[in-house]
Amino acid sequence: MPVKIIRAAFREIQKLSHEDFRKVCKIISRLNVSQDDHLDTISLQGFSHWRRTRLGDVRVIWERVDRDNILVIKAGLRKDIYDNLFDNPNCDEPLAVEQLLNPDGTPLKNNPTYQVPLTNISDSDWKQEAEDTWYNFVYGGGYRYSPLLTSYQQEVLSGLTPHSTNNKAWIVQSAPGTGKTVCAALKACEMYWEHECNTMLIVPEALCQDVAKFAEIKQILELNPEGFWLGTFRDFLAKVDPKLHSRLATPEQESEVLWRLDNPHIPDSQLISSREVISYSDDVLLYQAFILNQENTLRNRSPIYKANQQRIKELEERIKPNKWKEKLGNSLCRLDAARELKRKPPLPLLTDKPTILIVDEAQDFLLAELQALLAVREAWEKQGYPTYLWFLGDLNQKIKPTDLYIWGHLELGDSVKLLYNYRNSRRILEFANQFLKFAEPFRNRHQEIPETSDPNNAFELGESVSLVKFSSQEQALEFLHLLNSSVQEEGRERYFLRLSANRVKVLCCDRIFPKFNNLEIFPAAQAKGREFEACVAFGIFAGTGKPSLQESLQWYTLLTRPRSRLLIVATSQELERIGDDYFQCCRRIDAQSAATWIAEIASDNDISEIRNNAENKKQELLASCAKGKPFFDTYLVLDLAGVAGEELSRWEQKAIAELSNHSASLPRELEQIPNNNISLRCLLLRAMHRSWEAVDLAFELQENNPEEYQRLLTSIAQNLENKNLIYEAARVRIKLGKPWQNDYPFPEIAEKSGSLLSLLCQAFIDRPFPNL
Repeated sequence: MPVKIIRAAFREIQKLSHEDFRKVCKIISRLNVSQDDHLDTISLQGFSHWRRTRLGDVRVIWERVDRDNILVIKAGLRKDIYDNLFDNPNCDEPLAVEQLLNPDGTPLKNNPTYQVPLTNISDSDWKQEAEDTWYNFVYGGGYRYSPLLTSYQQEVLSGLTPHSTNNKAWIVQSAPGTGKTVCAALKACEMYWEHECNTMLIVPEALCQDVAKFAEIKQILELNPEGFWLGTFRDFLAKVDPKLHSRLATPEQESEVLWRLDNPHIPDSQLISSREVISYSDDVLLYQAFILNQENTLRNRSPIYKANQQRIKELEERIKPNKWKEKLGNSLCRLDAARELKRKPPLPLLTDKPTILIVDEAQDFLLAELQALLAVREAWEKQGYPTYLWFLGDLNQKIKPTDLYIWGHLELGDSVKLLYNYRNSRRILEFANQFLKFAEPFRNRHQEIPETSDPNNAFELGESVSLVKFSSQEQALEFLHLLNSSVQEEGRERYFLRLSANRVKVLCCDRIFPKFNNLEIFPAAQAKGREFEACVAFGIFAGTGKPSLQESLQWYTLLTRPRSRLLIVATSQELERIGDDYFQCCRRIDAQSAATWIAEIASDNDISEIRNNAENKKQELLASCAKGKPFFDTYLVLDLAGVAGEELSRWEQKAIAELSNHSASLPRELEQIPNNNISLRCLLLRAMHRSWEAVDLAFELQENNPEEYQRLLTSIAQNLENKNLIYEAARVRIKLGKPWQNDYPFPEIAEKSGSLLSLLCQAFIDRPFPNL
């Protein structure tokens, strides 16, 4: 039976000890068995659909939504909260009932909900794989890849189907936290499965890998169907018009061309750094949107143009369009490729069913690119193939300086609006919304700019935004050191993902920071599209003069990343620049209280961040081995980071070398590692020069996880060969089905485990002596 869980339950589960955390997992896995047979379960009187299941001191409250679905709404220890509710079948406490009906003050049906990827596992058959799945689901951010649409989202988007309206193209305006990417991904799956549409989902490069991990999308992609496609706009061009795509310049090529034209005194033969190339990425967009695009007759009305007018004027004077095209050679820039696509739309790829194009983060596209997609839709429609188009975005989160600034440019009528905010608390929204006021001078009075996310539509009230003020940047940096030491006592937490979840997320503008073990720094470009339970906004208001449009939109985007707690770290100079009135709603606290407050709340990990920083994760795991205390979830983290094959073997060799320096403490360490964590236990045994015990231990995996069994024995054999223990390595390899070398003596011991010396002695004894 499918089991679902609301996000509010994660906050309770993350506070549990690892053993209690596992008990919650076992309870939830049992709920998959059937709808009636549940161990240690009672019904809560007065609410026939509510149940309480226990295991030891752990309690889980759940409800049967219908015959085929179970929803977990609360989990925790009996002693922590609502004792009578957990253990008394009489549900007669008004506060307890209110909490179950409206978690975090929101009706249960509107709470963000996720599908739990667990099957039933009994206590006697508990597998490491199941624990890893559950552990990754809660702490690794895995739940974000199995979301379900809320009742509100389903209702708002119900009319956007091929059979419910005569419209062929829609705009979905979605404020921060309303779930536009989730809606785009899940509605794409719905269009494919339920409405039998050929579906093309176009997302930014930064989101592409994440969206591909959504459980429903992953299931479709594994089938490799012709009728479902996911990729960036550049990938879309490659799919529908390979010839056009082959002429398209890369972003790096465009930036380098503009840099060289803007710096003519530097010879072409001189290499330029990647930092210099990146610094020109916004200039490339400004140049194409407001200089190359001569058709843009309304450029003077654009707030983006007004905010960047001086830089655009400089580019216009220094870089003539003919020089730009000459430098690009036969390649096309983004603007020209979009124009070509609009001028000559390609033939439809599939014609057996209707086609739908879904574009996420549309506000950061060039206007010409969106118009080209509209032209493609219209061309396919005129050829007799029903085609539909969705644009999803938020103009208030526009961080790219393109020429789209009102949805009216697309002439598609009123936009569909997602209003309910599932991410940010009301108080965080009230604070963040203020900073869009700095964008107003750049906007014309009658521009159709969408309203900010209404705080009254927030998921929960939340706590007040906190502010800690310092007289200088030096003092502010000292606070980061204080925060780093306050997060986690070194060596206390033995699970890497739990420790990473406890690391405070620090949002900043692009600047270089020293490395902190317990802090994760996110510059603005990396923070876009992310969300965390709690965040520190550090020094984001630094600068001089009146805030620019780009700063205003950047602040709004950064300040809407946290769900429940937000700490502002600012200097007196920053507050003077912005104005003290903007911080009246903040709770002002001292440095120590601020560090304690923000470090209390754990955030989940982003799996894509782990994979994108695999080398750093490998080094952090290696550092724990250097201390003789490897993280208990080492192999899960390596798997999430994509470390496999030869790369994993090399990491193990380094880890064994580090662990070997702690030979006296490793036996005690081995006792602390859970028995079902076989790969890590084998690693310690190998570091203790007890390879045959590792081989025997690995045998437990032969049936349930044959791939890991093969990998472990191959790695052990390779390790022995590296030590010139060729005979021992051959004895290991024979267990993998490898042939025994004919010239190796004593073949009778080849398939036996244990000490080589003991086996050789026994072999000598068992052999008959020759007659003298």
